[in-house]
Amino acid sequence: MSAVRVLLALCCCCCRPPRAAGQVIECAPCDAAALLSCPPPRRCQLVREARCGCCLTCALAEGEPCGVYSARCAAALRCVPRAGESAPLQALLQGRGVCWRGAQRGGKANDGILVSKESDIPYDIMQKFGQREGHHPKGTVHSAINPSKPTSITTQLPVSEYGPCRREMQAILEDLKPQYPHSPGDLYIPNCDTRGFYRRKQCRPSRGRKRGQCWCVDRYGLPVPGTESRGRGGHCTPSASFEQSGDVRS
Repeated sequence: MSAVRVLLALCCCCCRPPRAAGQVIECAPCDAAALLSCPPPRRCQLVREARCGCCLTCALAEGEPCGVYSARCAAALRCVPRAGESAPLQALLQGRGVCWRGAQRGGKANDGILVSKESDIPYDIMQKFGQREGHHPKGTVHSAINPSKPTSITTQLPVSEYGPCRREMQAILEDLKPQYPHSPGDLYIPNCDTRGFYRRKQCRPSRGRKRGQCWCVDRYGLPVPGTESRGRGGHCTPSASFEQSGDVRS
């Protein structure tokens, strides 16, 4: 019975009410009957099961594969796309990421984490995306990890200094942890480039044969006037707003 009591206590601590992320199905509460059906805890770092699971399971260790709907990474680890991944968001949704310890200031990192200077980001844009504690952006981090070749780099960035698109995408993925989408069409996830900025064309998911609505934005995610009514999108050609921001990507 002592093992069951420990399991109940740990589950109660881990089961927090889910946050909203669009139209979702909230997880059912973990009652005593559900908790009693869980296997006894093992000697490992315990985390709550993915999606709406009520039991505790072993956390994924550094270097293990992971994804939005997989088991959770251990403390201080993040699930990130692998090096050279051409579609990082799709990789995370399909469980093709890897648990990895993020680069910390003054610490070690991997040569798969690339830093690019973006010091020209306008202040009002950064304020829109919730830059906290008065930090000004010093760069963005490419979401590419190569665990097999550790090395040190001199410039490392906190999560708050990712590109604005990458920060929005990360917030959506974090919100998906305790819950799951009701339908793929209910969830909008931004289309980011490798530097964490918005690609010119943004689209909502398709619903069966009906394609999702698309629109054009600048590199900071601000809609280009007159493109919201295009329905299926068309081609977002470089406009004055893109040329001013130096963005020529689609």
